[in-house]
Amino acid sequence: MPREEFDEGLVAPQGIFLEGTKGDSLKEKRCSRRTATGESWSGNVEFISPPRGYCITAESLDDALAWLAIEGSRSKCEGLFRFSASSLPLRQVSETEGHWVGVLKQIFAQ
Repeated sequence: MPREEFDEGLVAPQGIFLEGTKGDSLKEKRCSRRTATGESWSGNVEFISPPRGYCITAESLDDALAWLAIEGSRSKCEGLFRFSASSLPLRQVSETEGHWVGVLKQIFAQ
């Protein structure tokens, strides 16, 4: 799908965060959000460059970096959702992965 459409699906209400993020405090240095998986994430905004990507720390996941990158051409792109969570137990990483795979499939079901 086109990059802008992909980005819109992620930042709209009921996207990766329940209340959406378009044009709001993700532009601040700190943020606090309820995710689509029901987790509460608070942390620093490390990188924001819509419609190319976002990176925030998730303090509740032992300061893991949650990185969303939208890559490819303007008209055909794909998303990469990556957690840098080296200090979390493998079980928790697997559970987090399972929850997010389901959420992302739901956001982009068409």
